Amino acid sequence: MRMICAALAMFILPGGAYAQQSKPAAPAQDLSFVATEDLIAKLQKESNQGIGTHETAWATGFMAIDDEPKFNGGIIGSAKPVVSPVMRELVRRGIAALPQLINHMSDARPTELIVGDGFTGKWFGSEYDQRDRDPRKPPPGVRAPFSNSSGTPQREFDHYTVKVGDLCFVAAGQIVNRQFNAVRYQPSMCLVVNSPLETPALAAAVKADWNGLTAAGHQRSLEEDALNSVDPELPQEAVKRLLFYYPDAGNAVAIRLLDRPFFDTTLVSNFFRNSLLETNDNGQQDKLMADFRKEHGEVNYRAVEWLLTWDSIFPQDPVNAEQSRNKIVSAKMLRRLFPGVDPYHTPMLDAVTFYNQHHLVDALAAFHSREIDEAIFQVLRRAAELNTKDINDQFEQCDLAYACGKRLIRPENRDDLDRAFQSLDFQGDMKDPQRARKIDQRVQKFLHDLIIKLTPE
Repeated sequence: MRMICAALAMFILPGGAYAQQSKPAAPAQDLSFVATEDLIAKLQKESNQGIGTHETAWATGFMAIDDEPKFNGGIIGSAKPVVSPVMRELVRRGIAALPQLINHMSDARPTELIVGDGFTGKWFGSEYDQRDRDPRKPPPGVRAPFSNSSGTPQREFDHYTVKVGDLCFVAAGQIVNRQFNAVRYQPSMCLVVNSPLETPALAAAVKADWNGLTAAGHQRSLEEDALNSVDPELPQEAVKRLLFYYPDAGNAVAIRLLDRPFFDTTLVSNFFRNSLLETNDNGQQDKLMADFRKEHGEVNYRAVEWLLTWDSIFPQDPVNAEQSRNKIVSAKMLRRLFPGVDPYHTPMLDAVTFYNQHHLVDALAAFHSREIDEAIFQVLRRAAELNTKDINDQFEQCDLAYACGKRLIRPENRDDLDRAFQSLDFQGDMKDPQRARKIDQRVQKFLHDLIIKLTPE
């Protein structure tokens, strides 16, 4: 996995991909007693690029908490997004502020943030992350996020002054767990502005999807994002919001997700790609699935269902010829083998990878409870019991263990954990069985020692 990550570094990198902030964040201030209308008026003073308003970085994070923005792509060395106290307070208010945020999406008052300098192409888009995850039901006049990469550029501009309504659009998305990017980077050296003022269909879509949202409806929507989405990234962001806005429900959902058993990523992927997708014979497919289920158990079988679902809804554009073929074959196979599964509204997958559980543990960093800490310790125990043979799986297993250790270990032992983790060497020729065995032994020793260190005396 480390080798793979290095190859992707020009496009996707963790938080270290950010340069130093171009402008310092404003000092913390208590805005809890300021009226929502007055907070919205204060948006005119916004001048920093943040989540949803960044020219060169695709960043995600939950503004209401001290959440480290995640760099999902863009230009390496981009300034780190700044979350202003005003935006943070608006998002913290949740559905209490949502009606006013929606009403102010037509607010044309200018902010102090001007974008567009130095880009070769700049245009107004209509990208919208809709409430219903089924892309076959788009609201009128909008398109899926990032879809301008393949579409014809819309109206162009020279420079654009971000408006108060644009920031209200971003803040509303933060509350309902949708990526409403008013400003985003488009490779290479282009800029897309999705403004509800320049593209009124965006404001209309938000109103149609979220106007009149109640606390019960908000909680239910977040629970669906966390438990019933095939997208492996969506639950992490949904759980943050559940824990912040509805702590009891969030605690229950977090523990439910942490309690999932691990499936064998390499085993499932190899079976799916090299066996199941290689036959068009229904009888052979049935036999392959039945034999796999009998030999490798229900958890790995469910993971095959998840891969079929994921492939069947893979974005149509852009895909290569193999992805396009797999999308068609997987959709057909899913309908036949799992006729009750709606790929856009899936039942909870009671199985998980090391990778996704690692990122869930990281997502819970700002939230502490005895129940969640105990569930994370059990995650570590279950991970340590598995003897993984694939080098990528071993790395992800150790990455998960390190995330659990960071969460649970005493501060005075943190340096020991860091040194132990960094001493693990995953480089080299994995075709060498002797070296592979040695690495597996080191991984198991690391996991064993970490559990001993974390186990109360």
